[in-house]
Amino acid sequence: MNRQNQGNEYHTHAGCFWSAVYYVADGGVGADPALGGQLEFADPRGVGPAMHAPLLAFSFPGGLSVGASEAIAPRAGMMVIFPSFLSHGVSPYLGNDIRISIAINFSATPTLNPAPA
Repeated sequence: MNRQNQGNEYHTHAGCFWSAVYYVADGGVGADPALGGQLEFADPRGVGPAMHAPLLAFSFPGGLSVGASEAIAPRAGMMVIFPSFLSHGVSPYLGNDIRISIAINFSATPTLNPAPA
């Protein structure tokens, strides 16, 4: 739950393969994106190529945005699934309601003490 002025610093989920967030309540952000609380992703490729050759781009639409970050405005009922190594955070939520989200992590941790057969 995020209340007014709360967010999350950039982080990753070590030991997991996939992560997800499900939005139970968006706190009004779906109707008014100015309320903040966006899920933000940082491109792990960094800005290196653009620093030395600003017109160097990947050959797909938006290829010049390598190294940029992306933000997704939450909406109630929306689920976002992403690789766990992707650095992400949540911008401060500025609304008066409560934003409710459920974080999910998927891993393939072997059982250390399997039950006897």
